[in-house]
Amino acid sequence: MADLITRPDQRSLAPLEDTVAERLLTTQSPQRPQSTPRIRIEVDGKLVEGFEGQTILEVCRDNGIEIPTLCYEPKLPGFGACRMCVVEVEGEEHPPISCSRTCEPEMVVKTQTEEVRRLRRTNLELIFSDHNAYCLPPCQNKCPSHIDIPGFLKANAETDWRESTRIFKRTIPFPSVLGRVCPAPCEEHCRRDEVDEAIAFGVRQAQPLGHPRRAAGIDRDQGGDAAQRVRFRLDRD
Repeated sequence: MADLITRPDQRSLAPLEDTVAERLLTTQSPQRPQSTPRIRIEVDGKLVEGFEGQTILEVCRDNGIEIPTLCYEPKLPGFGACRMCVVEVEGEEHPPISCSRTCEPEMVVKTQTEEVRRLRRTNLELIFSDHNAYCLPPCQNKCPSHIDIPGFLKANAETDWRESTRIFKRTIPFPSVLGRVCPAPCEEHCRRDEVDEAIAFGVRQAQPLGHPRRAAGIDRDQGGDAAQRVRFRLDRD
């Protein structure tokens, strides 16, 4: 089959001009090495291998040596905010943070000395001294009964009345007070208020409790809330 594509005559091409633009277009970028060089370090008297550019924490975890961390996330660069991953390195005056300290060949590392444990304990005490208790959601933390409010809202949104009632009954013996006399302090600390407005939790509390038969299979008229609490416990066990 004939070649119908018009091709330029290679002999008629003019030589490229020696300009900055042409050099940028024609210069090849430097190629990365096919494999990263391996290095060997000593950790707690044990020789381990890692790759050049890895941190002490990465090499230790790759070799099954655990170093405690709180703020470390493998997908993010280590910045050592919690300072719980401190270690001792031979020849260095101050213990470095293992999540950000790059390994060097023949480095000697100690992870479980008395000084390292003391530093970690002190750093943890400093964290607790200024802890704002947001390990729990602020709504759950401000609730006098510490009800699992996020879990309840999820079950409620899925119309899973049995599960939402179960969450209440795990914590309080008289769930009928919710949505009726509860002052709902959780609404004052709802994070949703930073976006639009707080979730009306006091109104949502009554939804599963308004379906006692469907939620727990128990008649509210048979002994009231105390009996319902006992029946729920017996049914769960």
